[in-house]
Amino acid sequence: MRRNFEVARCILFSVQESPDITGITYLELDKHAAAAGLSGYDWSYGMKLMVDGGFLDCDNGRYQLTWAGHDLLDQLSK
Repeated sequence: MRRNFEVARCILFSVQESPDITGITYLELDKHAAAAGLSGYDWSYGMKLMVDGGFLDCDNGRYQLTWAGHDLLDQLSK
């Protein structure tokens, strides 16, 4: 299994752009994945890596960026 930096960037960007201060749900994120043409398997694995790596926090089913997640998005966007 390989890390996909485009998936990571898309996930982090989608979370960052959510207008809801309480975060974004997995279903809402899944819509972004479909719109970006990313497969469900890559997306699910990317989400797991983002949470396990401390780049995303999940509280009550809603995802938010951590400080490290913002830093990673900055690095992937260069």
